[in-house]
Amino acid sequence: MAFPDSLTPVLDGASIHPYYVQADNAQSSTNFIPPKHQSVVVSAITNDGDDFIVMPNIAEVPIGWKVTILNDADSEMEIRTPSASGTKINTVDSDGTGEYLVAQDSTVTIVNRGNTPGWVAFQVDPLGAQLATPVSPSASLSPSASASASRSPSASRSPSASASASRSPSSSASASRSPSASLSPSASLSPSASASASLSPSASLSPSASASPSSSASPSA
Repeated sequence: MAFPDSLTPVLDGASIHPYYVQADNAQSSTNFIPPKHQSVVVSAITNDGDDFIVMPNIAEVPIGWKVTILNDADSEMEIRTPSASGTKINTVDSDGTGEYLVAQDSTVTIVNRGNTPGWVAFQVDPLGAQLATPVSPSASLSPSASASASRSPSASRSPSASASASRSPSSSASASRSPSASLSPSASLSPSASASASLSPSASLSPSASASPSSSASPSA
């Protein structure tokens, strides 16, 4: 853009230089966004997903001031306002009492709405789809764990194994066939040999030899 008088400079355009920060678990110069920057890149986190970056003092930027934050840290992280400032993000006091959670690889747009409302923020994923404010990962996993616990009733299938054990008495039924050995009393037929003993009385006919005393009549001759 050129001005009508040659004494004024010519502006060829404006450039935006991103400001790089690293999320940390305490406010410092490495995770604080100075008020003059509108393009911010989070290049890394220091500890874990609870690390955060800090917005500028809202009183030092005009209403409508917009900051674009690119989370390139390959991790979730948080955005907070200066400690003890009482400044809100999306109506939540975010000076340490609360915070705004940022998803991995998302792009956050955050706008100054004034000292009382505070900042208004929203974020989109790499495809441009707007994301709801994510919840703490540790909290989100715990309900899923309770769902997995609901599968524990599958242990009720173990009694089915005890049912198979109930078949073991069937082996006792096979033992009930052992009384077939009671046929051995058929050996009681051996007393039929006692019938052969009953023939021995036929020997009692031998007393018929007592007729021989009839020869004692010969002396009378």
